[in-house]
Amino acid sequence: MTEAVNHNLWIGPDVAAVTGGHGNIDWVAGGVSIDSRSLNAGDLFIALKGPNFDGHKFVASAFDHGAAAALVEQAPVNEPALPCLQVLDSYQGLLDLADAAITRSRAKRIAVTGSVGKTGTKEMLARVLENQGRTAATQGNLNNHIGLPLSLARMAKDTEFGVFELGMNAVGEIEALSEMLKPDVAIITRVELVHAEFFKNIEEIARAKGEVFSSMAANATAVLNSDDENFDLLASLARDTGIENIITFGEHNNADVGLKNTTVTTHGQRVEMSFFGETMAFDLRLQGRHWALNAMAVLAAVSAVGGDVKKAADDLKSISAMAGRGQKTVMDLNGAAVVMIDESYNASPASMTAALEVLATTEPLNRGRRIAILGDMLELGEQSKRYHRELKEAVLKSGTDYLVCVGPDMKALWDALSGEIEGQHFQNSEQASPQISKQLRDGDVVMIKGSKGSRMDIFVNQFKSLNRAQGDNN
Repeated sequence: MTEAVNHNLWIGPDVAAVTGGHGNIDWVAGGVSIDSRSLNAGDLFIALKGPNFDGHKFVASAFDHGAAAALVEQAPVNEPALPCLQVLDSYQGLLDLADAAITRSRAKRIAVTGSVGKTGTKEMLARVLENQGRTAATQGNLNNHIGLPLSLARMAKDTEFGVFELGMNAVGEIEALSEMLKPDVAIITRVELVHAEFFKNIEEIARAKGEVFSSMAANATAVLNSDDENFDLLASLARDTGIENIITFGEHNNADVGLKNTTVTTHGQRVEMSFFGETMAFDLRLQGRHWALNAMAVLAAVSAVGGDVKKAADDLKSISAMAGRGQKTVMDLNGAAVVMIDESYNASPASMTAALEVLATTEPLNRGRRIAILGDMLELGEQSKRYHRELKEAVLKSGTDYLVCVGPDMKALWDALSGEIEGQHFQNSEQASPQISKQLRDGDVVMIKGSKGSRMDIFVNQFKSLNRAQGDNN
C-alpha cells in the first residue's frame, strides 16, 4: 500500500505550538521520519533517544538526505542555521504530534490486533478503504510504542480512515497503545499461543489483547472472532468498558458475518458468507480459510465505519499475499520449475497449521512433491517442544512428501514422525539451505515457515538468488 504525498503535512509554527518547542519554525514538512537512512526529502526528522541509540548523531545525515527540519533535544552546535526545533523530550514530541494529528482529523480510526493475522488484515483493510477515501495506515508492522505514534504523526488532516496495527509482548502494552489511538473500531483477529513464554496461559494473552477496549467510547465497535475459544471473555471485556456494539465473524452459525463455504480456484479461492443475513460471495487471491476469515473481519470493519461493503468485497480480489506471509513465486531453479510459498516472516502453532493447510490445497506440477521446510516456533515457553510435536497431525494431513525440520525444537516434530515421512532435520537454516536447494525437482511446491528468529528467510533469499542466476543464463 502506498501513501499519498503530504506536501504540507506539518508546518513549523504548528509543530512548535503542539510540542512546546522553540527554534527555527520557518519550514514545511511533507512527512515524518525517525531514521535518516529511509527519510524522504521534505520529512521532519525526529531525533529519538534509546538505551542503545541516539538519533541526534544522525541529524546531519538527515539534512544531507533532504530533511525539511529536525525535532531535537539538543541543537547541533556547529550548524546553528539548520532548521531545528528544540524540545525537552523528543519522544514526548512525537507523542504530541500523534495526538495533534488525531485532534485535527475526523478520520475513523481502526485498531487491528490479535495473535495471528494482524498485518495481513491491516493491509487488506487499508487497501479496500483507500478506494473509498483518504486512508492512513501503519507501514509494515510499526505496531509498538514508537511505531504507532509515528504512524499517527504521518496522518494528514483530511484523512477519512486510519488503520493501525497494535502489537505487544507484555501485559499493559496494548492498553498504552489504545490510549494513544482511542479507536473507533477494534478488530481482534484471533487469540493464540504467541509470546507464550511471557504469559501464564492463553486467557492471560486474551486479556492483554482485550486492553484495546480500554480507551474506546461507548459508541465504538468491537469486531470479534466468534470461533475464538476466548470469545466470551473478549466480548465481556468489551462490554465492561461500555461497548455494546459487537460484530462477530467466523464459522460459528450465529456469527453476524458467517463463513458458509470456500472453494479453491485457479487464482486463490471463492468465499461465500452470510453478511447480517444476506448471502454474499467474493474472490481472494489468497489461499486458506484463515485468509477468508480475515477478509470477513475486514468487511465487518468497513461496515462499522460506514463504508461500502460490496465495493470493498469486490476490491479484495486485487490483493496479493505479501512477502513472508504466503506470497507464491514460480521459480526456475537449475532448470526445475518450483513453486515457493513464502511464509517465512513468523510462526505459531495456529499459523503453522494454517500454512500446512495451504500447502495441502496447492497442487504440484508434473508429478512434483509437496515439500515443507519448517523452522522453530519461538517464544512458546516451557511447553515449546510439545507444541512442535503436536504439529505431526497437520503435517501428515497436508500430504507433505518431504519434510525439512530446522532448529532444536523442530527436532521434537522430526522425532515424533519417526520415519513416517521422508526428509531431514538440521540444527539451523544456514546449514540446511545449500543442501535443500540441490534436492528440488521439477514441479515441486515448497512451503517455508518459521519464526523470524529462526531465519527461514535464508531459504527464501537463496532460492530467489538461484532463480535470478538461472534467468541470467537464459
